[in-house]
Amino acid sequence: MAKKFFYVCAGVLALALAIQLGARVASGQAGGMLVTGGLAGTRGALSASGVDASGNIWLGNISGGITAGPIAPPKPGRIVAVETNGVSNGGQPGEIVVLYEDGDVYLWAAGPPWLFMTNILSNSPVSATQKSWGKVKADYRK
Repeated sequence: MAKKFFYVCAGVLALALAIQLGARVASGQAGGMLVTGGLAGTRGALSASGVDASGNIWLGNISGGITAGPIAPPKPGRIVAVETNGVSNGGQPGEIVVLYEDGDVYLWAAGPPWLFMTNILSNSPVSATQKSWGKVKADYRK
């Protein structure tokens, strides 16, 4: 009887150790999740563009099934809009325009480097509220 009890205890201990050392929640590696995207063209020549979770840009012609990517973005940051005029039959991307959340607009014209076009927020209103000296000093001490 003691021998059976010992085997049960050893089995429970082995199970507890296995769970403690190696058990993890099962998870998959899903790819191709787009964060933002855009469509351009007409029904006969529709092109799609998108930005994945890692910031790479992907392009495709829906009518021809031709895709291109990943294309590295011009700078780090969050892209809020992307637009393209499609992909050629050779798989070369056409013009790509990206808009960042800070207002910067970049153009890819038939290959690198990216060209900075403008910042659409450059003429936005400037805050005219006056700050006290205490507030100014506190801002600089951060």
